[in-house]
Amino acid sequence: MCSISIQPLSLALGLAFGFVCFLAMGQTTITPAVLGSTVRVEYMPHPRDMVQISEGVPYVVPTGKVFVVTALGAAGSLSQTGFIVNGQFEFGTTTTSIYTTIGTVPSGFAVPAGSTITVSGGGSGRAWGYLANQ
Repeated sequence: MCSISIQPLSLALGLAFGFVCFLAMGQTTITPAVLGSTVRVEYMPHPRDMVQISEGVPYVVPTGKVFVVTALGAAGSLSQTGFIVNGQFEFGTTTTSIYTTIGTVPSGFAVPAGSTITVSGGGSGRAWGYLANQ
Protein backbone atom coordinates (compact mmCIF):
# COMPACT_ATOMS: atom_id res chain seq x y z
CA MET A 1 0.00 0.00 0.00
CA CYS A 2 1.32 3.39 -0.91
CA SER A 3 0.74 6.49 1.14
CA ILE A 4 0.80 10.01 -0.21
CA SER A 5 2.09 12.85 1.91
CA ILE A 6 2.18 16.53 1.13
CA GLN A 7 5.20 18.48 2.22
CA PRO A 8 4.14 21.74 3.97
CA LEU A 9 6.85 23.79 2.22
CA SER A 10 5.85 22.46 -1.22
CA LEU A 11 2.21 23.20 -0.49
CA ALA A 12 2.99 26.76 0.62
CA LEU A 13 5.20 27.44 -2.42
CA GLY A 14 2.59 26.00 -4.78
CA LEU A 15 -0.20 28.12 -3.32
CA ALA A 16 1.98 31.26 -3.41
CA PHE A 17 2.94 30.62 -7.04
CA GLY A 18 -0.72 30.02 -8.00
CA PHE A 19 -1.79 33.24 -6.28
CA VAL A 20 0.89 35.26 -8.11
CA CYS A 21 -0.20 33.75 -11.45
CA PHE A 22 -3.85 34.56 -10.69
CA LEU A 23 -2.98 38.20 -9.91
CA ALA A 24 -0.84 38.48 -13.04
CA MET A 25 -3.72 37.31 -15.26
CA GLY A 26 -5.90 40.15 -13.98
CA GLN A 27 -3.30 42.74 -14.98
CA THR A 28 -2.74 41.38 -18.50
CA THR A 29 -2.65 43.84 -21.39
CA ILE A 30 -2.36 43.15 -25.08
CA THR A 31 -0.14 45.19 -27.37
CA PRO A 32 -1.38 44.94 -30.97
CA ALA A 33 1.42 44.98 -33.54
CA VAL A 34 -0.65 46.99 -36.02
CA LEU A 35 -1.83 49.75 -33.72
CA GLY A 36 1.28 49.99 -31.58
CA SER A 37 -0.81 50.93 -28.54
CA THR A 38 -1.87 49.04 -25.43
CA VAL A 39 -5.39 47.66 -25.25
CA ARG A 40 -6.87 46.56 -21.92
CA VAL A 41 -9.25 43.63 -22.25
CA GLU A 42 -12.23 43.78 -19.87
CA TYR A 43 -14.46 40.78 -19.43
CA MET A 44 -17.60 42.29 -17.92
CA PRO A 45 -18.96 45.81 -17.63
CA HIS A 46 -18.89 47.47 -14.23
CA PRO A 47 -22.41 47.77 -12.77
CA ARG A 48 -22.20 51.59 -12.90
CA ASP A 49 -21.81 51.33 -16.70
CA MET A 50 -25.00 49.31 -17.24
CA VAL A 51 -27.81 51.35 -18.80
CA GLN A 52 -31.54 50.81 -19.29
CA ILE A 53 -33.24 53.07 -21.83
CA SER A 54 -37.00 53.48 -21.44
CA GLU A 55 -39.37 54.36 -24.25
CA GLY A 56 -40.11 58.07 -24.34
CA VAL A 57 -36.82 59.05 -22.64
CA PRO A 58 -34.05 59.69 -25.21
CA TYR A 59 -30.52 58.76 -24.12
CA VAL A 60 -27.37 60.54 -25.36
CA VAL A 61 -24.22 58.41 -25.28
CA PRO A 62 -21.60 60.23 -23.14
CA THR A 63 -18.33 61.55 -24.57
CA GLY A 64 -15.54 58.98 -24.67
CA LYS A 65 -17.95 56.02 -24.45
CA VAL A 66 -19.85 53.69 -26.76
CA PHE A 67 -23.17 52.10 -25.86
CA VAL A 68 -23.22 48.34 -26.48
CA VAL A 69 -26.80 47.10 -26.68
CA THR A 70 -27.44 43.68 -25.14
CA ALA A 71 -31.24 43.32 -25.19
CA LEU A 72 -34.42 44.93 -26.49
CA GLY A 73 -37.97 44.25 -25.39
CA ALA A 74 -41.39 45.37 -24.21
CA ALA A 75 -44.17 44.27 -21.89
CA GLY A 76 -47.07 42.63 -23.66
CA SER A 77 -49.32 44.21 -26.27
CA LEU A 78 -47.87 42.04 -29.07
CA SER A 79 -46.02 45.00 -30.56
CA GLN A 80 -42.71 45.56 -32.26
CA THR A 81 -39.97 47.22 -30.24
CA GLY A 82 -37.60 49.36 -32.27
CA PHE A 83 -34.07 50.57 -31.55
CA ILE A 84 -33.55 54.02 -33.09
CA VAL A 85 -30.25 55.91 -33.32
CA ASN A 86 -30.29 59.60 -34.33
CA GLY A 87 -33.81 59.20 -35.73
CA GLN A 88 -32.95 56.18 -37.90
CA PHE A 89 -34.46 52.74 -37.21
CA GLU A 90 -31.59 50.26 -36.71
CA PHE A 91 -33.30 46.99 -35.72
CA GLY A 92 -36.31 45.68 -33.85
CA THR A 93 -37.85 42.71 -32.12
CA THR A 94 -41.45 41.57 -31.86
CA THR A 95 -43.07 40.46 -28.62
CA THR A 96 -44.66 37.04 -28.93
CA SER A 97 -46.86 36.90 -25.84
CA ILE A 98 -48.89 39.09 -23.52
CA TYR A 99 -46.02 38.95 -21.02
CA THR A 100 -42.68 40.73 -21.07
CA THR A 101 -40.54 39.57 -23.99
CA ILE A 102 -36.88 40.36 -24.49
CA GLY A 103 -35.61 39.76 -27.99
CA THR A 104 -32.17 39.14 -29.38
CA VAL A 105 -30.08 41.95 -30.83
CA PRO A 106 -27.20 42.01 -33.33
CA SER A 107 -24.05 40.80 -31.59
CA GLY A 108 -21.58 43.58 -30.84
CA PHE A 109 -23.87 46.41 -32.00
CA ALA A 110 -22.40 49.62 -30.55
CA VAL A 111 -23.53 53.24 -30.71
CA PRO A 112 -20.82 55.95 -30.72
CA ALA A 113 -20.52 58.90 -28.33
CA GLY A 114 -22.84 61.84 -28.96
CA SER A 115 -25.56 59.72 -30.59
CA THR A 116 -29.15 59.91 -29.38
CA ILE A 117 -30.87 56.58 -28.72
CA THR A 118 -34.65 56.20 -28.53
CA VAL A 119 -36.82 53.13 -28.15
CA SER A 120 -40.31 52.59 -29.58
CA GLY A 121 -42.67 49.80 -28.64
CA GLY A 122 -46.25 50.40 -27.58
CA GLY A 123 -45.40 52.49 -24.52
CA SER A 124 -43.37 49.87 -22.65
CA GLY A 125 -40.26 49.48 -24.84
CA ARG A 126 -36.86 49.10 -23.19
CA ALA A 127 -33.28 48.70 -24.33
CA TRP A 128 -30.54 47.33 -22.10
CA GLY A 129 -26.80 47.59 -22.53
CA TYR A 130 -23.60 48.99 -21.11
CA LEU A 131 -21.13 51.80 -21.70
CA ALA A 132 -17.61 50.91 -22.80
CA ASN A 133 -14.59 53.13 -23.43
CA GLN A 134 -13.95 54.13 -27.04
